Amino acid sequence: FQPRVGFAWNIGGRDSRVLRGAFGMYNDRLYQLVISEVARNVPFAVTGNALNVPFRPRDPIPLNPRVPVVFAVNPELRNPTVYRWNISFEQRLGQSTSVNAAYVGAKGRGLLLTEDPNFAGAYPQGQRPDPRFSDQRILGNGGHSDYHALQIHGRRRMAGGVAFSAAYTYSRYR
Repeated sequence: FQPRVGFAWNIGGRDSRVLRGAFGMYNDRLYQLVISEVARNVPFAVTGNALNVPFRPRDPIPLNPRVPVVFAVNPELRNPTVYRWNISFEQRLGQSTSVNAAYVGAKGRGLLLTEDPNFAGAYPQGQRPDPRFSDQRILGNGGHSDYHALQIHGRRRMAGGVAFSAAYTYSRYR
């Protein structure tokens, strides 16, 4: 279920001021590439980290297969959802000039996020919560995002088919 609704209102009926708005809900889909990391789990593959080791082409790569990496998918994984909306006001100034001001927003919930409860990276192996594993990556719906913007756009048509356009966006994303 992904509803979308929009409107446009010609204020005063003279095509000089228009108010527009829209709202939509969008579901992203899970794709195979995200879940394909499972094939890198033991016994299918062995990975490891080696820090500060000099590289010599004929020497074996220092790998500790007894410290595996685990990738898991949360069984409650669902498709992420994004809500988008906007409202704008456009004012015509003369025959060939217009100015538009808009508020645009988006909110993402349940976005895909990989967490590592075993402190991946350069954290010392012996001090990790579960020292039997290096990385324990778990794919879930823990991500979210918020976007808000004020957009201002001006247009002017000149003689000979030439057009001039200027735009400014002030936004915040987290």
